[in-house]
Amino acid sequence: MNIEIGQVFTQIISFLLMLWILSRYAWKPIMGTLDERKNKIEADFKSIEDEKKKIAEMRQEYQLKIEGFERSAQDKLQQVVEEAKMQSQKIHEEAHQNARALLVKAQVDIKKEIMQAHVQLKKDLVGLVLTSTEKVLEKNHDQETGKKLLEEIGNYVEAN
Repeated sequence: MNIEIGQVFTQIISFLLMLWILSRYAWKPIMGTLDERKNKIEADFKSIEDEKKKIAEMRQEYQLKIEGFERSAQDKLQQVVEEAKMQSQKIHEEAHQNARALLVKAQVDIKKEIMQAHVQLKKDLVGLVLTSTEKVLEKNHDQETGKKLLEEIGNYVEAN
């Protein structure tokens, strides 16, 4: 292998010339493009992070709103249950009051019927006594004694 110094020297100069041309005209635009690309990627990542933060904040807000709605619904449900209990208790009390009123009315009616039965029994008894006294007096024909007896019986019945 023969190495020619002229050719090596020419290649070194060509290489250095090419390097100088590239660094002078191409390196800055390439590096600028790469820097722009890098900055754009960083901006995109920052934008994505910002969006993630916004999403997390919105998720937290919605979660708080949902919890508020759940608490509100639970409170309303509790209120409805309490109202239902109160209504049930009221109905129960009204039923007891109605039952007591019916019981009192029935007792009053029973007492009234008993009183009417007593009055009727007294009337029937007086009628029987008078009838039997009249029959006894008819047999004895003593009218004065009969009148006295009738008065005593009438007074006794009125007293009782």
